[in-house]
Amino acid sequence: MASNLKNDPRLWRLAADLGAKHDGDPVGAIIRLCQKKIRAFIQEHGCATPTDLLQLAAIKLDTLFIEIDSDKTLLRVRDEYSGRGEVSFADLEHQLGPDVYAITFGLQRGGKGDRKFVSLIDCRGAKRFRSYFSKWHELAHLLTLTPQMRLRFCRTHVLPEHKDPEEGLMDVIAGKFAFFPELIAKYAIGPISFRRIEELRVRLAPEASKQSAVIGLVRAWPRPCVCHRTSKCGH
Repeated sequence: MASNLKNDPRLWRLAADLGAKHDGDPVGAIIRLCQKKIRAFIQEHGCATPTDLLQLAAIKLDTLFIEIDSDKTLLRVRDEYSGRGEVSFADLEHQLGPDVYAITFGLQRGGKGDRKFVSLIDCRGAKRFRSYFSKWHELAHLLTLTPQMRLRFCRTHVLPEHKDPEEGLMDVIAGKFAFFPELIAKYAIGPISFRRIEELRVRLAPEASKQSAVIGLVRAWPRPCVCHRTSKCGH
């Protein structure tokens, strides 16, 4: 996906706004900028697992995760923040529609001790299987926040060809850090297998779905996991 995004003018503009210098590949430059920030977080505070990194990044990027596990929870959160004068929450039940998996709002009337942002993660029904990735997607938005900051971000589940290029880039960034190779390496001992992947998922990122763990851990594994052999028929 990243190769399809690098020619999009909106991502060239985003790279320029972020000061991410590049030679024709704004996507790579933006990812490197995000890696620099994430590595700084780890160096300053230390992390043992991807879950630790997720929690640390949320703190450093000043957002509070709220999991919406039911319609009742959604209405409670809507009323709580609307009652505090946060007008962005007023129609939350409509904003978190069937195709929206998460939204991040910048608080306008935050009190002392409040974080600057609130990231609402829709965990109702089948959406709960994507909650870990949705959290990283919202953090990706905050990692790439420009001075022209916006107050609402969405993670949607639509066909890639119809997805906004910036949303596609956020998926790429989320995929880089959900199972960050620099944290996985010390656990990648012995041969990889589906059993080993499941053991590591439960140990390192239990919120992640089994599918995302397979994809993420295979990508992060420091040694080749698959041998693909091709041959030509001489008929």
